[in-house]
Amino acid sequence: MTPSFLDFTPVREKRLTLAELTADLTPADLRDLTNSMIDAMLAAIADCRDELVTYIPHDPHAHVRMPPVLITYTNLGRWGNVIVQADTLAEEAAFVAVSIAPQWNEFSGQ
Repeated sequence: MTPSFLDFTPVREKRLTLAELTADLTPADLRDLTNSMIDAMLAAIADCRDELVTYIPHDPHAHVRMPPVLITYTNLGRWGNVIVQADTLAEEAAFVAVSIAPQWNEFSGQ
């Protein structure tokens, strides 16, 4: 299956605004575009081995244990930056969710 993506060329060339480009997108379109992007990222890393994409930093002066991090985009091809950013944003969202969970329970009365 060929992935489908939005063509942002008209926006980059200032022929359309982002709002104009996306005005007719439905929730189903957004779901399909998201799934297409995720499928492309998973295909890009399908054959990767951990030793090609992970790096465990060594900092004897650090006071926290550093988790393995993706360090090289080149091993992930043209999707490298997208994959690293998606992973980073997911981790950040999880951290924020855990951080506000106690306050949310108090706020919502649960």
